[in-house]
Amino acid sequence: MRKTLRLGKVDQGFKPTDPPGFFMKFHAVLSEALQNKLAFRDEGDGRWRPLEEVPGTPVAELQTFLKQAGFMPHANIDGIYGYVTHAAVRLFQEYIRTVEKDPSIGTPDGIAGKDTFQHIEAWKNKKEGTPDFVCKWARSSASNGSTEYKEWIALLEKAKSHYLATPHPILQFLENFPKPSDTLKIKDWDTSPDKIHLIGIRRNQEVSARKRENDDLF
Repeated sequence: MRKTLRLGKVDQGFKPTDPPGFFMKFHAVLSEALQNKLAFRDEGDGRWRPLEEVPGTPVAELQTFLKQAGFMPHANIDGIYGYVTHAAVRLFQEYIRTVEKDPSIGTPDGIAGKDTFQHIEAWKNKKEGTPDFVCKWARSSASNGSTEYKEWIALLEKAKSHYLATPHPILQFLENFPKPSDTLKIKDWDTSPDKIHLIGIRRNQEVSARKRENDDLF
């Protein structure tokens, strides 16, 4: 029986040799007080999750599937369940729910549990060795993108133009924010087709992270 994998889990023997340097790559834009955190911040509940070894190589195996299926095509297989792997699992869950229209996957949360692994095994059994093994999103490249892909890029460009002209109060606050942040200012939004775009809509922001339902949109 597979054990649940989530942010912070690391295959045995795969822990980084320089934890401060490893985490600084992700946390350099945070406040000075948070830059020294040797853990990943879980957006689902706001907790900081330190590295925790698990037997064998289940994280690398999960990453291999996600990479081959097109959900994290440019990431390295490092055996560390970090932010990229978390986002890729969440993307896979969203794909099952919306593209394959199977609600049994539940709300996308980036946690690889029993239901997620069942869908991964079903995906492998049904599609391994065929062109359909790679998800539709990954097959829509800049050169031969689908109509939906081109519409998405056009929408990003339109959104950038709109918010540059009439910024929302939150975006105005971001523009004037004096400290480093991992949220891009509007002028820095890059709509190039060769870039990976992660856009999130935070719901119920006024509710505590520990009480808020994890129903953000990405």
